[in-house]
Amino acid sequence: MSIMIVDYGMGNLTSVHRAFEEAGAAVFISDQPSDIAEAGSLVLPGVGSFSQGMESLKQSGFAEAIIKATTEDKLPL
Repeated sequence: MSIMIVDYGMGNLTSVHRAFEEAGAAVFISDQPSDIAEAGSLVLPGVGSFSQGMESLKQSGFAEAIIKATTEDKLPL
């Protein structure tokens, strides 16, 4: 399975994606919480403003999906 980089409208996704590719990882970027089911692990790029990042995660539906995937399904984050 591949690594999914969570696109929640913030962060430097291109640099993160390229770093994983350079390391030889199978990686993809997605802005769809449903794509978590296809991932072997998740990467949540950081941002400078935690509160804005959390708001974006909540609005996009990723917050709930990530919590479920990491706590119930034990998907690495």
